[in-house]
Amino acid sequence: MKRTLAFCIAMVLAVVSQVALAQPALRTISGNPLTINIGGDASFQVFTTLVPGTGQFYPDDNAQTADMGVFVRSGGVLYAPDFLNHPGGTATGDIGARTVWTPVSISAVSGTGSSADPFTVTVVNDAAATGLRMTMVVTYVNGENFFRKSMAFTSSAGTQTFDVFLGGDIYLAGDDDGVPYNNSGAVGGQDCVTPPTYTILFIPLTPANRFSARDYDTVWSEIGAGTLSNLVASGCRDNGAALQWQNRTIAPGSGSVIQAATSFGAIPPIVTPPLPPPSTAATIPTMSEWALMLTAVLVAMLGLRRVRAMRN
Repeated sequence: MKRTLAFCIAMVLAVVSQVALAQPALRTISGNPLTINIGGDASFQVFTTLVPGTGQFYPDDNAQTADMGVFVRSGGVLYAPDFLNHPGGTATGDIGARTVWTPVSISAVSGTGSSADPFTVTVVNDAAATGLRMTMVVTYVNGENFFRKSMAFTSSAGTQTFDVFLGGDIYLAGDDDGVPYNNSGAVGGQDCVTPPTYTILFIPLTPANRFSARDYDTVWSEIGAGTLSNLVASGCRDNGAALQWQNRTIAPGSGSVIQAATSFGAIPPIVTPPLPPPSTAATIPTMSEWALMLTAVLVAMLGLRRVRAMRN
């Protein structure tokens, strides 16, 4: 049903929208366990060896980029990935009116994948002719089950105030249904088994103002309306999730940076950082009650002997 609906929505929107452009440029970080496809329009698709052959965002069989990405609302306009030109269709019709990002550049994959030199792709997009530009640096350390996004915003046309969204239609462990989930401000979903064995999370490394983990179409409609609901639905459902950073303001010559991560499988420690190590301050020794009494007696006896010596 969802695939049929997605196809119909895509066809209708394609007819009434502007003339279609070429599909977005693509870069692939080929790591382990994650393979990350990054579109020049700030969209993504992710594969993991935990669920071989299945994309982690709808459409799961889309081998390029799917219904996951970065959005900005500025001046009442929503700037979004060019989902309508993604191969395999889209189910983002509930977003409503949107203007696609204007791609500026996308780099080749660099880095060796080590923690000191992670795989890196840089994507630059403009919000049409507003002067607002997003430079997104995507990094992945080989062996980790999450990847990071650093989104830097600049303006070349006066002070601008805007909201940023990161969201997607998640496809949990080979199943379009999942249980919406919130963990310390990170939102996403878990597979529909008890106890859950697999989790997808959007993680706000820069604290987010709002979130949503509900039916995928509800999440899209909230992004389209400009405000996430701060709600997490219950039960197994065709779910999506998103984060929102509100009222970011920049002037020419200044900037604003938002950092986030997306994880697959086990919940990574960056969601709930480990406790700090025990204090290394010196420990003051303590004495038992009997030891204290004995010490007091000895001190008294020594004091008495000193008094007698002085009298003699």
